[in-house]
Amino acid sequence: MKDKPDTPNLELRQARAEPGPAANPAAVAANMPDCKRAEEKLRESEMLFRTIAENVGDLIAMLDTGGRRIYNNPSYRQIFGHEVLEAGSDSFSEIHPEDRDRIKGIFRKTVATGIGERAEFRFLLKDGSIRHIESEGNVVCDTSGEVSKVIVVSRDVTGRKRAEEALLESEQRFRAIFENAAIGIARVSLTGHIRQVNDVFCKIIGYSREEALSRQFSFQQITFPEDREISLARLKKLLDGESDSYTVEKRYIRKDGSIVWANISVSLLRDVAGKPLYFISAAQDITGRKLLEEQLRRLSNYDTLTDLPNRVLLGDRTHQALAAAKRDMTRMALMYVDLDEFKPINDTFGHNTGDLLLKEAAKRMQDCVRASDTVARIGGDEFAVLLPAIETGQDAMVVAEKIRQALCRPFELGGHSIRISSSIGIAVYPENGSEEKALLNNADAAMYCAKKCGCNTVKLFSAALRENGL
Repeated sequence: MKDKPDTPNLELRQARAEPGPAANPAAVAANMPDCKRAEEKLRESEMLFRTIAENVGDLIAMLDTGGRRIYNNPSYRQIFGHEVLEAGSDSFSEIHPEDRDRIKGIFRKTVATGIGERAEFRFLLKDGSIRHIESEGNVVCDTSGEVSKVIVVSRDVTGRKRAEEALLESEQRFRAIFENAAIGIARVSLTGHIRQVNDVFCKIIGYSREEALSRQFSFQQITFPEDREISLARLKKLLDGESDSYTVEKRYIRKDGSIVWANISVSLLRDVAGKPLYFISAAQDITGRKLLEEQLRRLSNYDTLTDLPNRVLLGDRTHQALAAAKRDMTRMALMYVDLDEFKPINDTFGHNTGDLLLKEAAKRMQDCVRASDTVARIGGDEFAVLLPAIETGQDAMVVAEKIRQALCRPFELGGHSIRISSSIGIAVYPENGSEEKALLNNADAAMYCAKKCGCNTVKLFSAALRENGL
């Protein structure tokens, strides 16, 4: 039995050979709707592509598999201006020579694998300027599945790159300043833990960088106890937005237990939304200055020989005691103590022995008073004692008599047993004066009265004493 002829194929061959009116019109008519639909879909696809491509800010290019241009959207004009990117031209020509081979390699890999890869490179424009570009390729395949085109979507990231470069430059400058500054600098978390620190800061606080950056290290543990509450209060003001920074002189306890004074400037850094990020603390070691200030303070307020308060500090303490007595309606007393016949001791035993006697006399007087009282040296062999709180004038007499007896005991100095005595005058507030000058004058007058009465005695000022000219 003969096989039936392949009618459709025969008709198709006949139609191709002899396009007669009976066979070909039916075949063409049957195929026309599919062709039109395909053409319409292609047109719609191209219109959609161009509509999107020409109305977005991104750079969109269609390239053939060799990297030659098929299409560039209008966004390219924002970069290249009047330069014409002609169809069929090499799309790699405007890429910076240092980036060109790398981008060509990525493009070939995309065509070969069908998988796009994000890349950054530079456009080198004719005027010599550079634009930073970030792009990614997407392949388009034909009906056989072969890659026929590559659509590259790019973005101009020049602004971002410049910002990153500026930030990097800023960080490099900050790091250079941070590490080479003559003062200590630390970046501190909101919890008081160091996150970044330079060597100068480590030297100030007496800990290594590794120790300072450890989780266990906290500023609270090295801040001098008396300064902690002040520091916490100031930090709270920064966090509450009451101030942007503050400067304070504070003490730290170093690892070896020694105390270091530092001038600290603290600033709070916030993000763009105003949220606190961390503190920047700048520290300068001022221990030497504080020691010098303390020395100068002692020189201006203390006697260098006996280390007792001098006339200046006595005046300040008397002023404060008098104000407190007036406020609290209490009594206070001031006494003058003069060593009897001190000059012959200098003449007989020498000034060195005399100085030793003055120092020993100062210690004996201090042993006779309370910690709240003040013994001061106000002249060569003249001393004063301030009793800021007493019940009666008799209380002052008791203290004065105690001092007189202590000074009567022999002084064993340089192989010599030396005896002296003292004359002591007392003035009591408010009975003997309501102002500092009056009390001082009356205590001095009472002391001279004691000397006139034969020395080695104590006199309490009274009106009768002055009236009798004693």
